[in-house]
Amino acid sequence: MLFIVIGLFVCLIIFVVVVSSIRQLKEKQQAEKRARIAKQKLLMDENEQLLLQLSNLPCSHNMYVILHKRSLNAALRIQDILPSTLGISNKVDELSKRVKQSEEAAKHQSVNFDETFTLPDDDKQLIGLLQCIKKVRLTLKSEHAKGAIDPVTYNEEENRYSEIQLRINVETNIKRGIQAKNKGLNGSARQFFDKCLTTLAKYPKQNEYATLKQDEVKALLNEINETLKNTPPASNTEDKSLDENVDELDLMFQPKKKW
Repeated sequence: MLFIVIGLFVCLIIFVVVVSSIRQLKEKQQAEKRARIAKQKLLMDENEQLLLQLSNLPCSHNMYVILHKRSLNAALRIQDILPSTLGISNKVDELSKRVKQSEEAAKHQSVNFDETFTLPDDDKQLIGLLQCIKKVRLTLKSEHAKGAIDPVTYNEEENRYSEIQLRINVETNIKRGIQAKNKGLNGSARQFFDKCLTTLAKYPKQNEYATLKQDEVKALLNEINETLKNTPPASNTEDKSLDENVDELDLMFQPKKKW
């Protein structure tokens, strides 16, 4: 009798351990599912934010196709992980329609930078655009690495945002250089213009824009040089070095930044 009681007690312990292990395993699996779903939802939210920000940039419908497909794939993953997720079927249908609409629109779109892009005057807006471009280029690189974007589309979009970044860089430094020049701060103005020439010289795609801006900046530098020839040396306190006035926008243009 004692052996039977001991046996039953051991069986009960084993049963409790097994049930506890199964429960812990299920909880772990559910936690992993929630984490995977949260990751996909975060990706979809980031895409939505990026789509809103792209309204301030010349954006092709191919980019919309890429982002909508990215969100659609995320929604499909959620559906695979947990089909009962609230509203996921409707989200999949909605994103499928967005992809089709963007693909259709992409067949007939041509984006011209000169007609669609105007540089904002506010530095905070410029920083926002640069941050948006950084996210776009990282997204393109990620999707291309996954094989989600064909090489031709990737190169077209990468070149597009590389040129927009170049234009923001160049136009901002020209604007700052002219402002410094008008204030008589020719040393700082020259440094801004020199930065422009360096940036343009390093740009791999020497197109019409790059050539025109190089000529424009060289003309401005010649004006400064002529002015300096006929002007007595100014006090060092009147013209500050750019290195002493680096702000957030300057940091966004640093070559160490990898876009």
